[in-house]
Amino acid sequence: MNSQVDSAPARSWPLKAAIALLLAGVGVAAYLVFIKLRLGYDETFVSACNFGGRLNCDAVQTHPASEVFGLPLALYAIPTYLVMAFLALRGLTSRTAVACLAGLGALTVVHTVYLAVVSGTQIGAFCLFCISMYVVNAATTGLAFAAHGGGVGGIVQDALGALKAFRAPVASAAAVLVVTGAGSYLVYEQGRTNMLEQRQARIAAQFEQVAPAETPTAMAEGAQAETPTAMAGAAQAQAAQPTAPAAKPTPKLTENGWDYFEVPVDPQTDYVTGPADAKVTVVTVKDFECGFCRFLSYQTKPLEAKYKDKVRFVFKHYPMNGDCNFRMQGARMHEGACRSAYAAHCAWEQGKFKEMHDALYQNQPRFSDADVRGYAEKIGLDLAKFDECVKSDRPKQKIDADVRLAGQMRINGTPRVYVNNRLVTGSVATDVLDYYIQMAEKYPVAPPAAEARAATAETPTMVQMKKASGPFWIDAFEASIDAQGRAVSLPNVKPALASWFDAKAACEKAGKRLCTEEEWVSACIGEPAADDNNNGIFSDGTVTGRMYPYGAFYEKGACRESEDKYKGAAGPTGANPGCRTPEGAYDLAGNLYEWVGATDKDATMMGGDWRSETSATCRRRTTTYGAGIKNDTTGFRCCADTQVQSVAKADEVQDTSIEEIVGKGVPQDLVLDTLEGGKLEPGSFQGKVTYLTFFASWCGNCRKQMPAIKAWQDEWAAKGFQVVAINVDRDAARGRSYITELAPNFTVALDPMARTMSDFDINAMPTSFIIGKDGVVKQRVIGYKDGEIEQTRATIRSLLGG
Repeated sequence: MNSQVDSAPARSWPLKAAIALLLAGVGVAAYLVFIKLRLGYDETFVSACNFGGRLNCDAVQTHPASEVFGLPLALYAIPTYLVMAFLALRGLTSRTAVACLAGLGALTVVHTVYLAVVSGTQIGAFCLFCISMYVVNAATTGLAFAAHGGGVGGIVQDALGALKAFRAPVASAAAVLVVTGAGSYLVYEQGRTNMLEQRQARIAAQFEQVAPAETPTAMAEGAQAETPTAMAGAAQAQAAQPTAPAAKPTPKLTENGWDYFEVPVDPQTDYVTGPADAKVTVVTVKDFECGFCRFLSYQTKPLEAKYKDKVRFVFKHYPMNGDCNFRMQGARMHEGACRSAYAAHCAWEQGKFKEMHDALYQNQPRFSDADVRGYAEKIGLDLAKFDECVKSDRPKQKIDADVRLAGQMRINGTPRVYVNNRLVTGSVATDVLDYYIQMAEKYPVAPPAAEARAATAETPTMVQMKKASGPFWIDAFEASIDAQGRAVSLPNVKPALASWFDAKAACEKAGKRLCTEEEWVSACIGEPAADDNNNGIFSDGTVTGRMYPYGAFYEKGACRESEDKYKGAAGPTGANPGCRTPEGAYDLAGNLYEWVGATDKDATMMGGDWRSETSATCRRRTTTYGAGIKNDTTGFRCCADTQVQSVAKADEVQDTSIEEIVGKGVPQDLVLDTLEGGKLEPGSFQGKVTYLTFFASWCGNCRKQMPAIKAWQDEWAAKGFQVVAINVDRDAARGRSYITELAPNFTVALDPMARTMSDFDINAMPTSFIIGKDGVVKQRVIGYKDGEIEQTRATIRSLLGG
């Protein structure tokens, strides 16, 4: 075969199939990159393919083998797949391109085999998304061979000839690789930076907390740890700390343990590196067979080198095995946890804890007796002393002491990290831990929170603040609406429930304007907000000013933000004296989300609502729904260039509560375009029993609901039943794409502005309604719960006549 003469491939259909596969592979790779980032920067994240046991994407994505040069392996797959797709496209007319595709595919298959072996032998877990990429690699390679038709010899000859001469398509493929690789990296780096900044915001808030209080400390050995009270042993615990802050945070019990605990450190019995007089102490509580602990160990390693002369690092045991951890009550979650913990302690006795620590995590989970003894031999331990130590009770005594301490700290799992006694939740990336260390150095004592002050009739109703372009005025209270439809700022009244359209109109009638995002954020953080990323958003850049309107650290109960999500509601304006900025603005976090924005396209809700808990911050921003939504979580306040006095009194405030729709007819203003090109209107509900549901593409329970309601449509259509679904995706194109994927057999209407949600008072997805043949709403169904399906079906059957 003449390698200098190109020709069409033997078959074209395999290449078309390969292109589709490769594009799907790009999507999977991008999602794996997202998982990798979330695992590093979001302490609450658990991926969709973490099934525990041998099927655990999180375990795979936190293993060192999932990175090359500090970047996720999946990130490299994106430009690789795009180059392969380019070659497949060129291959429709070029046999040489097909040969190059087959060669590159063969390399990916070799790498696939290597990764599969690593997953099976080193990680002990497999990732379903990774396996899907393995399928893409193998299938694409097979399709390329089928398309070429020249066998292995012909493919090798064509590919090597093109590479040697650096002729088409090699040069153009290289260009595609460079461009797509650079683009992928830039997008990744932007995403990483955004997640880091959000994590840094939480860290900064945590380290700025202050309040005089009793704090949880280590108690006398054997004491029961049920309350955060200083007991016998507290003096020794405090003496072991490198610094003694003048003021301490108020400890709060979280699901991961006390968020502040004075952890005792004894250089004579603990595994310690770093100077004894360090200003910062990092304590890790780990299990050698825990995958996230292994991830954490690789993240802390560069910090141990960076801060070797400034920071003290301490290791505490918490093996998840009842053989050596009495708090596990006999459960053996990790079979080799005790053997590995014993080996680590015995290595410590010979001055080589760090070497054994690294060897155990590098070889996790191979922890048989022979394995750990082999690691001891490899790092140069005296094996006779090692064997004697393992058989002694000394390792168990140390583990028991650490486990008792973990009980006092209310720790029930691993890993846990405390930086200067402050809890770091979950596993985190190196730069996040680095930021924790910097915050610990910067904030030994924190500034006080804003002064709590109750609102009265004499409280100013507008306060002056500054933005980058100069001063402005903002309402001191969430807006209410008077009988003339004007926005008024008054204390101790019900705040108005409003859509963006309602809010804009009410502010303008009052001679003000609806606040912009820049103004709202500036008022909340106490200084001019900046658009660091030049994207029109003022809440996603570097953390400055206050995290919460009342100060830097979250104080539960300062604002109305922890109500029951089904039974709670907003409270009166200014009712929480602790939820006040130093300048005098109340309830900027919690109570009601507040609309901002000059146009309906940039309409945004800020601050969280009465159920947002710790997320109700000055940087809480949501664009989930369109500007037309009004429910029991949406409010607003107004801004102006000059001070405008409120003209109404408390008894003139309108009740803007939304009337319950159940028992009433379908609203007359419900008129929407349907996906099929028709109209959904009140008459559409006459003469049929209807299951009306509101859904969105991002709603997991909506997706779960769809197969059932499609089946109901088929089951009961002949009896006069219909399903009607209203999509409220703000991005209409995204909504249409999602609907196409669902392949619905029922009527779908589009409401990107979410106007119809207001009439039905919806604040959860999915929310559904059963409507009778008379057009009257009979029942509201919130969410989609397996236990409620039969009751819903029974109601529908009853309305259909059995």
